[in-house]
Amino acid sequence: MVCGVDANVLIYSAIESMPEHEAVISFFERRVLTGELSCAVTFPVLLEFIHVTTDPKRFKPALTTDESLSIAEQYWNAADWHRLITKPTTGSRAIALLRKHKLGRHRLLDTYFAATLLESGIKALITCNTDDFKIFDEFELIDPVKGGW
Repeated sequence: MVCGVDANVLIYSAIESMPEHEAVISFFERRVLTGELSCAVTFPVLLEFIHVTTDPKRFKPALTTDESLSIAEQYWNAADWHRLITKPTTGSRAIALLRKHKLGRHRLLDTYFAATLLESGIKALITCNTDDFKIFDEFELIDPVKGGW
């Protein structure tokens, strides 16, 4: 099964001081590296990863820009990960989702991410923030920390 991967999962896998780090690494070892699940990533998710992991107000120590870029580049270029590129219809799908679920400005990026996944035929999402995506009933949500085993 191909699953979209939310930025928080990538962040927790990279930042060893995060309490979720070990659970996310274990999840990847058990479900992804074994081939049970296949991962798909969008470039905006990688940009969010870079933005968050290099923020010294969030992490002590934060990753350097070069470290974060290298990790993001590894995900983007990984032979066994799918690169998701938006389609010409993704914007319309996002607007339709915003209207359908009556979502506002605080949900724009998550909704665009959801639209990108749906436009690519992906119906599963690995995220540690299932509350952010449960409104989109099209997805099977997999939380690697709270029982994504």
